[in-house]
Amino acid sequence: MGEISPLMGRSVVVGRVVDVQSRPRARRQHQLYNINCHCTIPHVLSNVSRPSDPTRHTSPLPRPVEINPTTNFVSTRVRTSSRHQTRIMNYSVLLSLLIVCWIWLPIVRCGTRPSFVSDEMIATAASVVNACQTQTGVATVDIEAVRNGQWPETRQLKCYMYCLWEQFGLVDDKRELSLNGMLTFFQRIPAYRAEVQKAISECKGIGKYLAKGDNCEYAYRFNKCYAELSPRTYYLF
Repeated sequence: MGEISPLMGRSVVVGRVVDVQSRPRARRQHQLYNINCHCTIPHVLSNVSRPSDPTRHTSPLPRPVEINPTTNFVSTRVRTSSRHQTRIMNYSVLLSLLIVCWIWLPIVRCGTRPSFVSDEMIATAASVVNACQTQTGVATVDIEAVRNGQWPETRQLKCYMYCLWEQFGLVDDKRELSLNGMLTFFQRIPAYRAEVQKAISECKGIGKYLAKGDNCEYAYRFNKCYAELSPRTYYLF
């Protein structure tokens, strides 16, 4: 208690430096026990420069010093700000998410259905899908392949696509694709309306020309053309 290091026999009292060596021992102890333990000592931190921009940590910020009332020594242990720790954690999580997205995006994007195709729509179409699968004998793996951007040219798959047209009421009296049925659905989605109308108009003529009277081929060519022109609105049930 006789020596006060490293302040050379001085104690900090609310920002003032006072000489306590000449005071009685009891008063000195009382004074040391009532000091502000988190005050910043100007002459201790005089060599630490504060950056002009508080958001940029280009130089170390002043750390609050702490005086231990038991030993009278100044504690200079570094305390990491909780806000700084939170910021580092957020950056780490964000970087991890970006890395995961970059790795999985090419895989997920192909098999992801459009946002307007809800679970209720899939459940409603389940009976039609099962009926057309039974009628045509299409393999489930071929349907999944189309959803992932691959187009197997099997007869069963082509006729499955035309069967869906018939069951969903998209075929008119001439056994051709009815534009009104699809356009009526997309009238409720203005963001896709122009894109869908353009894709339908172009692919109907292309599909009919390439099919040469074959309804299954017509449905297949149309679906493939449409998926290329408007991939964000295409989904094969």
